[in-house]
Amino acid sequence: MVVRFSILTALKVFAPRTARQVVLAFAFWQVLFGIVYLLLLAVFGQLGRAPLAVHLTISFLLCTPFLSITMMLVRQHLQRSLKFKNLAGVDALTGLRNRRAFVDQANARHDPDGRDLIILLDIDHFKAVNDTYGHAKGDRCLREVARFLQGWLRPEEDILCRYGGEEFAVMLQNTSARFAMQIARTVAAGHRFDLGDGRQINVTFSMGLAEWNRGQTLEEVLKEADVALYCCKQDGRAQAQVFQPSTEDAFELDKGAA
Repeated sequence: MVVRFSILTALKVFAPRTARQVVLAFAFWQVLFGIVYLLLLAVFGQLGRAPLAVHLTISFLLCTPFLSITMMLVRQHLQRSLKFKNLAGVDALTGLRNRRAFVDQANARHDPDGRDLIILLDIDHFKAVNDTYGHAKGDRCLREVARFLQGWLRPEEDILCRYGGEEFAVMLQNTSARFAMQIARTVAAGHRFDLGDGRQINVTFSMGLAEWNRGQTLEEVLKEADVALYCCKQDGRAQAQVFQPSTEDAFELDKGAA
């Protein structure tokens, strides 16, 4: 274990990845060049020709190129890490946030004293799109829906993600359920999307809305939105409903019967 730790520590000097490792690398290169430079001066009898401070300054200047290379490696690593981190939170098909990124950002931006709202939105009869036009056209439909939804939301305040399959999730910040329902009914009613090759289809949505009340977790609010979405589908789809506490028991009973 001691040998392994020593090897890993040495490797971090040549390819630092954190602020602590950068400091260690800086100290390592500076001490190494200082010792080597002073030893060479002592061997050739030149150590006493100038004050020690001058010699240390020269050794620092000689070490500068290696420090520059170290900082370049650090910058490249940070850029690559940021890129991978961003890609990890993006849905590859639509370019929207994925579920994990949605959960992280929703929890981070939720204001317990505000009026945040969660919406689960499902494309009605999406399986028929894949069966009729093929999965490539189905994927295009998902991308078109994603762009359409982005046009309805506030880019700086609302959070949109592809929640899974043909389902999307939205967090509306500082929005009342009454105002959100007005928008949701308009969105749910149906819109035409271009699938290419002159093909257009009419797509409707089912939407479940739930208010994020004080003391609730995001998981609890998503469950309530899912209940409202389920009731919406039971009532004929192409509409939006707000979660009502009385509907949760009916939802559980229907699941038990299934």
